[in-house]
Amino acid sequence: MFVKVSGKWLSRLCCCQLDYILSPTGCRGRCCLGKVVAVLPRERAAVQEAGGHIVDNVLLPNFETGRCPFLQPAGLCKLHNTGIKPLHCTLHPFKFNSRGTLVAQKSWFYMSCANRGMPLYEAFSNSLAQIFPDWGNVKRELVSGALFVRTWVDPSLYTDLQYIGQHTLTEQRKRDAHGSWANWLAEAKKEHSCV
Repeated sequence: MFVKVSGKWLSRLCCCQLDYILSPTGCRGRCCLGKVVAVLPRERAAVQEAGGHIVDNVLLPNFETGRCPFLQPAGLCKLHNTGIKPLHCTLHPFKFNSRGTLVAQKSWFYMSCANRGMPLYEAFSNSLAQIFPDWGNVKRELVSGALFVRTWVDPSLYTDLQYIGQHTLTEQRKRDAHGSWANWLAEAKKEHSCV
């Protein structure tokens, strides 16, 4: 199916690169703190086999730290380049809006890596290439200043991305009902203490 990629959003600057993540003043993987990670049904077994605990198709955080259980102390993902990293993580910090346009999530603008460095389409080029078969051409158009690029995405992948968006919204609403991330974490820890 055809979708649009927003040149305006993907031209925003980002310094999310290995040297920044690992530097003493870098983020150390802060984007993996307090994030609801929806896991697709077909990803579930591999993520669990790697050590993740999943309830209602959501990867539970480490209850002591609130961080993703696959986030290593230096700030790197244990699942990166393994073939089992959830699509939700691969897609971050992007989403498809209600008009079927790929944009950056608003929460990304508050991250320490935002608004400096290189364009998002450069910083996350490998992830975007996994979503768009025609990524090379899309990227060329973005580099040339296109405001929107129309491109193809596999319909089943688009359905997966919509599932992730809806499931994440549902889980965030549940978490918000607890008043804070810390309250949700404490309640989830009690509820899933057998995990």
